[in-house]
Amino acid sequence: MNEQTKLNHAIEVRWLLLFALPTMEGTFFQNSFAKRGIEVATPNAEERTYIGAKIETELEFGKVLPETQRAFKEIAERIIREERVQTVVLGCPLCRKKYGNTNGKYQEQEGAPLVREFLADTGMTAEQIDRVKPRSRP
Repeated sequence: MNEQTKLNHAIEVRWLLLFALPTMEGTFFQNSFAKRGIEVATPNAEERTYIGAKIETELEFGKVLPETQRAFKEIAERIIREERVQTVVLGCPLCRKKYGNTNGKYQEQEGAPLVREFLADTGMTAEQIDRVKPRSRP
């Protein structure tokens, strides 16, 4: 176990996953993060269904409607507050549709504009938004 994993275990690191429905309901990411000392939270069943549908009908096509943005923000804020989550991970299969794979470089390239658009009306400053960077690995 490396030092970062030991530290994660010691301070109870929790991440929130907002992904496609099968990812949120599966165990692949949860198990992978757990090995690194990171506990994973997911929305409740109703919220997972909503998020999964919006990912398939909006985010996969590179768009985010204002009502979807508000709902995602409300879901994330509730879970952050109730479950003391430190990091929110928003995944989107746009790259699979556009490039035929989910290569990390594509995710970082395509994710940056989506993150900026998604956070634009949240009250975060431009500096805060710029600190949110798409990453291809936990």
